[in-house]
Amino acid sequence: MKKQLTKANKRQAGLTIIELLIAMAIGSIVLMMLMQLIVMNVTVRREYEYENFVTNQSLLISDVIRKNLASLQPHRFEVTDDGTTVTVSFFHEYDWTLNAGALDFDVSTAETEYLYLDRTAQTITYEYANGSTTVLHATNLKVLTASDITPTYYENVSPDPATCTDVYAARADRICGDGYIELELSLAVELNGILQEVYDFTTRIII
Repeated sequence: MKKQLTKANKRQAGLTIIELLIAMAIGSIVLMMLMQLIVMNVTVRREYEYENFVTNQSLLISDVIRKNLASLQPHRFEVTDDGTTVTVSFFHEYDWTLNAGALDFDVSTAETEYLYLDRTAQTITYEYANGSTTVLHATNLKVLTASDITPTYYENVSPDPATCTDVYAARADRICGDGYIELELSLAVELNGILQEVYDFTTRIII
C-alpha cells in the first residue's frame, strides 16, 4: 500500500515534457492571437486617423475659400491653366456709395484676389488683395497632379471684362461670369518622403 502511494505522489510532483510542450504551444497560440488583435487595432486606428486628417484638411481648404469670397464679394471670376498652375482670379469691381444723396458706383474699391493650384509644388495657395499669400493646408498634405479646378458659368459664356465693368449698363448686358468653380482634388499625406493612400475630394464653390 505504501509503495502505491509513493508512485502516485511521484506522478503528481510535476509536469511531463509532453504536458509542458502542449502548455507552451497553447500559450504561444494565445499570445499570437493577442498580438494580431493589437496590430489590427493599431492599423484600424491609424487608417481612421489618416482618413479623418485628410477629410478635415479638404474641408478646411473649401471653408477658407468660401470665407474669403464672402469677404471679397467678387462680381466675376476667371480660370486659366498653363499646364503647371491653375489660377482662379476673383474680381471685385465696385461698391455702392452715396453721391449727392443718390446711390452710385465706386470703382476705386476694385480688388482682385487669386487662388492657385500649383501642380509642381503640390499646393493650393490663396493670394489676398494686399499681396499676402497663405497655403490652405498642412505642409505634409500633397495636392497631386490629378487635381483640377474647373469653371461653370451660368450664362454659358466666358466673362467679358469690358461689359462687366460697365457698371452703368443694364444688368442683362453685363456678362460678369456668374457661376461656380468645382474643385477636384486628389490628396495624400507624405510621411518620411513616401506618399500614403490617396483620397479624392470634390466640392463646388458658388461665386
